Amino acid sequence: VPTPSPSLEGIRVHAVAAGEHHTLLLTASDGVFSFGDGQNGELGHGDRDAQIAPRPIDALRGMRVAAVAVGWFHSVVLLADGDEGKEAIEYIEEKQGEVQCILLDIMMPGNSGLIFCQSIRKIYSKESLPIVFLTAKQQKESMFL
Repeated sequence: VPTPSPSLEGIRVHAVAAGEHHTLLLTASDGVFSFGDGQNGELGHGDRDAQIAPRPIDALRGMRVAAVAVGWFHSVVLLADGDEGKEAIEYIEEKQGEVQCILLDIMMPGNSGLIFCQSIRKIYSKESLPIVFLTAKQQKESMFL
């Protein structure tokens, strides 16, 4: 029988990403909640504790989140556009090694994803922080390896 969660009372959930071991909730006001097994740090609370009830991810408070996804032992949060990556770089620096990979769109507003990638590479090597590019472009001249 479904039971309402007191931690979500009065909060409108916009999207749900449910995995085998944990779940992310994206609220209508861009908040992100997580719950489930956190043994690998996938809940985003800076620890490895399990959460029975949805708990807000404080590190994402104030960020504009466009989407959430989960995998076996990881979580993905897609930030909305707007500040050409400055907010994302600040987040990566603040988390000191907790961010393990970046999914990056080549077509960003303002600066391109390539310029953002160059900014990240000034701080992190390819080995310490991999970047995976995504694009909707289809022309060969727009793609690179």
